[in-house]
Amino acid sequence: GYRPRRKVTPLIGREREMDVLTNALDVSIAHARCQMVLLLGEAGVGKSRVAAEVAEIAAIEHGAFHLSGRCVPYGEANPWWPVAEVLRSGCGVGRDDGLDLARERTARAVASVQDPHDGSETSSIVDGLLHLMGYEGPLRGLEGSRARAEASQALIRFLEASVRRRPLMVRVSDLHWADPAVLELVDGVLRQLARQPFLLVATARPSLQDRWTPGFGRCNSLVLNLDPLDRGASALLLDALVGLDVDDATRATLLDRAGGNPFYLEELVSLVGSRIVAGEHDEAVAAAALPDTLRGLVAARIDGLGPEEQQVIEDAAVWGASGPLDALDRIAVEMRGLADVSRIVRTLVEADVFELDGTEWSFRSDLVREVVYARLTKRERLGRHLGIAEYIERLAQGGRCDDATLDTVTRHFVTAARLDAEVGASGARTDLVRRAVDWSMEAARRAEHEGSWRRAERLYSDALELAGADDATQRCDASIGRSRVRAEAWDERGAAEDATAALALAEQLGDPRRRALSLLRRATALARSGATDESDGDLGEAIEVFDSIGDLQGRADALRERGLASLLRSDTRAAEAPIAEALEAFRSLGDRRGEAWSLQNLAWIALSDGRIEDADSFVAESVAAFRALGDPGGLAWAQGLVAFARLQRGELDDAADIAGPILRECEVRGDRFGEAMMLTVLAHVELWRGRTTAAAASAERAVAAFRSSSDMAGTVGLEQALAVAGRAAVMLGDLDGGRELLEEAVTAAVGTADGGSFALGVSLVTSVQVGRPGRLLDQPLDRWVGAVGRSRASMHEATYALALAQGGRIEEALALARRAAHGAADGDPAAQDAAAHVPPSGYALAVLALVAAAAGAMQECLVAAEQVEAGTTSTYLDRIWAAVAVAVADPGARGAQWMERAEVLLAGTDDVVAAGLVELADRVRRARSEGRPPDVGDVADSAWAALLARAALAPAVGVD
Repeated sequence: GYRPRRKVTPLIGREREMDVLTNALDVSIAHARCQMVLLLGEAGVGKSRVAAEVAEIAAIEHGAFHLSGRCVPYGEANPWWPVAEVLRSGCGVGRDDGLDLARERTARAVASVQDPHDGSETSSIVDGLLHLMGYEGPLRGLEGSRARAEASQALIRFLEASVRRRPLMVRVSDLHWADPAVLELVDGVLRQLARQPFLLVATARPSLQDRWTPGFGRCNSLVLNLDPLDRGASALLLDALVGLDVDDATRATLLDRAGGNPFYLEELVSLVGSRIVAGEHDEAVAAAALPDTLRGLVAARIDGLGPEEQQVIEDAAVWGASGPLDALDRIAVEMRGLADVSRIVRTLVEADVFELDGTEWSFRSDLVREVVYARLTKRERLGRHLGIAEYIERLAQGGRCDDATLDTVTRHFVTAARLDAEVGASGARTDLVRRAVDWSMEAARRAEHEGSWRRAERLYSDALELAGADDATQRCDASIGRSRVRAEAWDERGAAEDATAALALAEQLGDPRRRALSLLRRATALARSGATDESDGDLGEAIEVFDSIGDLQGRADALRERGLASLLRSDTRAAEAPIAEALEAFRSLGDRRGEAWSLQNLAWIALSDGRIEDADSFVAESVAAFRALGDPGGLAWAQGLVAFARLQRGELDDAADIAGPILRECEVRGDRFGEAMMLTVLAHVELWRGRTTAAAASAERAVAAFRSSSDMAGTVGLEQALAVAGRAAVMLGDLDGGRELLEEAVTAAVGTADGGSFALGVSLVTSVQVGRPGRLLDQPLDRWVGAVGRSRASMHEATYALALAQGGRIEEALALARRAAHGAADGDPAAQDAAAHVPPSGYALAVLALVAAAAGAMQECLVAAEQVEAGTTSTYLDRIWAAVAVAVADPGARGAQWMERAEVLLAGTDDVVAAGLVELADRVRRARSEGRPPDVGDVADSAWAALLARAALAPAVGVD
């Protein structure tokens, strides 16, 4: 059982909880298994004490390296505040270290844990870690979500390298105040370090569970609720604090008032303990002097401090939960002319109000800070907040301030402006609101750049709240900014409302650029809500305005926005022209990133249209541009198109080799769209390798990823994922479930330009695959083939030829199958059936083999089958169909050999439909070899049965 290790103020009454925690720690270290521990409890129950005890055990008994961070109860422009604290402690970076010193120390820390053979670039990891710590660096140039993804990946790589050296424990306090981005990162870290000796211990109040719980699955998770101590444990703690010489009445009073809360009991002892130790056991006086609440008790302790101590803790409460000693010195100088508060801080540490770590102070409890701050009048708070803000503003003048400075000055100016409005003291500070709005806007832009949409929205809202009704310029800019971040967070209605308000203000101002930006923002919101016509109208008007004022950057952005909206709804014809025009504009501006993304979009369009060579050219340029920019996120998107191109060529191994690593990168980066697209590629690869169950699972994951955001729910990607999921279900024998998925795919694509024609095509091809050609034959041939470009027509022709043959129209089928196998191939050997997603040559030749067998053209059947076998892009199903064709058409030894080949191919798959076809073919072949009519039994009505029986009975023509 657990025994307290601490020699001073031992942890009492938590022995059972510590037994559970130490066992979890032992399992994590011994079995190299990631462990998440969440300690929940109300203020004062000892969450931090327990977490500190676990850290000490991890270090002493397991040699674990310990890092810690703390969330704060107020917003920061840098959402990674607690992560930054963890990194500073791990890299030895001080809060006030400049960029050069921070980079040097971070690089040294990364190099000390990194394996030189793991292939990771030290510089990219250092850049990411510095970004999380709030420093300037290359990631500042990236779009917000990609910058966040790169920084998150750098953190994970650093932690992975660290944990390979020695077990690692990270402690995060007060997780209930964490930004959603931090909570998302926690899940990502736990997922990536699932099989490593990594322990994350977080403390939080129960309110955290209303918005987040640790993800379950790959890592071990333990949620431990800390209840108040029982009476016996509280009595032991009291003895440890004041000794045994306490009369029963006083003991009972203290224990009753504490109610099992260790912090409350310690505060009670701090308030009256000296009298108890001195032997003053006047129970009535002691009881009457004790406050009724914990907050009242803390307030009483503060009243017992000297004036200087009270002033310093009031300064600290206004500053925040923690900070550097230098900050308290600065405030004391500004407010009272006192140059050095170190002596006073030491007194507060001795009084258990502060904790001191080097030159960093923190309140021993957040409750103490809350009580101290609440005691200040609004005018006192105003004076301190404004004094801090103005002082830091002066320090920041003359250069761009870092995140920490921006965080602090914004918070204090905004709070001061609000307090000023409440107390009516604005007469002497007419520019306070203006400065508060300016800083809020800068902090909002910084948060937006980090991809922290909700935080940016809050900061833009602060600016709108503070800006006066007469300041149309500030209100317009804040509305445009909030519209932009609301659109990114997929609050389309809010984004449209903000853009409309901004448009009215811009027209009031007579400012054409702000008017164009407002139109662009409203167009984005409308496009994402499905109002395509209205969006196009706003974009057209915005482009006209940008043209009239010569704003080429604005025009390029609007053009690409127009094209991207069309591309995401699968309207490649409408998308290509504006994106091509945007590309030229970005090139003329020297905007390399805009150029790279436009090239990627054009590659996507070309690939969707089957123009493989054009796609290869565009994607090669895009990859080169992203490499030059050092943008791994954009690079992954460009390389993802290469995976699709390989898939279209039938190069399954290459497609999987490219898609697999990109999928893992997207998972680390939190790029759900990229993750979904790569899962779709892998689902197709698995489907045509015969791993149908795996294909269904990948497709299901892709569908879930697409549906995780309304952004992706209306894209062609969801249609493709549902379509392959439906086809896989059918091939596994679930005909009804597969049909439902295929119908859902058509429904999901209603908002796209093709209106579900892709999914409908897959559905019709699948019907032919299971021997039900009627649905396809109801479609006229010219309409079926005309649904795709000429480069893909051969595959549609092959499918139609097979349907004709299944329907008994052999002569028509043979002519069309020959054209599909040989005619289109001469023009474009890389063409493929977009609906079926199978390599063109193998598929078309396999169909030709089947149709030729039914026509009695045995020599043509055999040649086509051998070409399928020799083809490097033929799938298992192509090969099975070709083998079956020869097997049923040739009653001799050759037919038996091809039948055996089909059975061997089938054995490596879990395709139920193919298994049924092979079984049927074997029965037909055996019947023919025995000189009796083909025995098709209970599948006599199957179109496949009719086709195979016809092939078995057809007179062989031209056999060698």
